[in-house]
Amino acid sequence: MNKYTFIEAKRLLLKQKRVVTFQSLTSDKIHEVYCTVNRDFQSGSDKIIVWNITDDRWNDIDIDTIISISDER
Repeated sequence: MNKYTFIEAKRLLLKQKRVVTFQSLTSDKIHEVYCTVNRDFQSGSDKIIVWNITDDRWNDIDIDTIISISDER
């Protein structure tokens, strides 16, 4: 599993559309979300708040659960 720091995840997502693949905190399920960080409002955390482009809503993703951050679909 790739490990990302908050700073790395934010750098990859800030004003860029990407697919984040992450492990559920409550099950073995793997989730994918097509998202962006559309403005720089977080300075650091164990979670990153992203805009879910597909569902038109905010999601918070635990940094430690991120498996990959890849280019647009």
